[in-house]
Amino acid sequence: LEAAVRLPREWATVLAKVAADFALYTPAWCLAFLVVMALLEGRGVREAARRARREWRALFLGNLLAWVPATVALYSVVPLELRVPACGAYSLLYTACLSRWAERARCRAEDVERGMWEAAGRVL
Repeated sequence: LEAAVRLPREWATVLAKVAADFALYTPAWCLAFLVVMALLEGRGVREAARRARREWRALFLGNLLAWVPATVALYSVVPLELRVPACGAYSLLYTACLSRWAERARCRAEDVERGMWEAAGRVL
């Protein structure tokens, strides 16, 4: 993008790069992520397609919320030679946050299931 997007104003260049990134790269990444994860989990091609249809929008919107500010910073503040390591550092932080979020969701689901069994045991 560095060579392809050059506008008269720096802010316009940054916005154009961010827009290009999110119009071209992010939709494909979200789709690939969902499909590959489903396949790695052994769910098969049909379930991978179902999962992509069901979860793509939420993943894309989550990526917009998490990555637009970071991408603006990368294109406006971070020097070109440091963008890859800076992006990698942010990606590591983002992945750690996603892992924590997924773990909390799993624990809540287990708590609900355990609560249902405990309630059923009290009734019986």
